[in-house]
Amino acid sequence: MPQACDLQKQDLEDSESRIKDLQEQMYREKVESNQKLLDTTRELEGKNSELESKYTTQLQEQEEVFNEERTKIREQLHEVTANEASLLNRIKCLEAEEGSVKGILSNIFNYSKSDQQ
Repeated sequence: MPQACDLQKQDLEDSESRIKDLQEQMYREKVESNQKLLDTTRELEGKNSELESKYTTQLQEQEEVFNEERTKIREQLHEVTANEASLLNRIKCLEAEEGSVKGILSNIFNYSKSDQQ
């Protein structure tokens, strides 16, 4: 019986030793895993910052292009509006000249009629 107790005691000590070894291994793996997670998180945050900077720059460039195009369109619209106003004034002048020419021709025609009579 003392031998059986000694065997059980030895088995218990071996089991406790294995448990302690497993706990230490789990702790090391947990520390290693946490470090990997931290490294990966830092790496991804760095990449995220790079992408954010890249897309911010692209957005600013596109806004500049948009503003330049909008300015060009406004200038063209102003030019078209000015041309339209100029054409309308020219049409009015031509219509007025047409009326004057018709009046002169009418006077000439009337004068010719009165001379013929």
